[in-house]
Amino acid sequence: MLQEVDAEDTEYYANVELEVLAKTIWGETVGEPWESSVAVASLIMNRFHIAEKRQQIWWGNNILKICQTPYQFGCWSRNKVFIQEMRSVNTKDDERYAACLVLAKGVIAGGLVDTVEGSTHFCKRPTHPAWVTYPYWTKAVTPTITVGNLNFYKLENRG
Repeated sequence: MLQEVDAEDTEYYANVELEVLAKTIWGETVGEPWESSVAVASLIMNRFHIAEKRQQIWWGNNILKICQTPYQFGCWSRNKVFIQEMRSVNTKDDERYAACLVLAKGVIAGGLVDTVEGSTHFCKRPTHPAWVTYPYWTKAVTPTITVGNLNFYKLENRG
């Protein structure tokens, strides 16, 4: 039998959503300029608004699912050592994460202008010739915008 969700449960869920969004922004933009953090936040919200419009989409229809659906944001990959850092990062020890948390609060409150021109996907540009090349899904597609070492793509139809 389902029980009703009370205000305490709703607040808990909102805090988890906020933390996952902030950690996703932080994890995907380590070593990047601040504009990259804003760009990743914009991309996540673009996906959220598309999911809202369509009701259901493979990458998820809420911020938690959008951020943590497998193979969408590498920072949540359980195969990476980085996941340990994701779990332990906090506002006391990491100023960048503290800023990402403030950004995430603004994003959830609806206070973010889309800085990536509707982009729904991104990838890091290889910064060294010996590194992995671009993902297969970037073939025959021109980036919508580049911010730091991140290429952003408007691929709504692939969602």
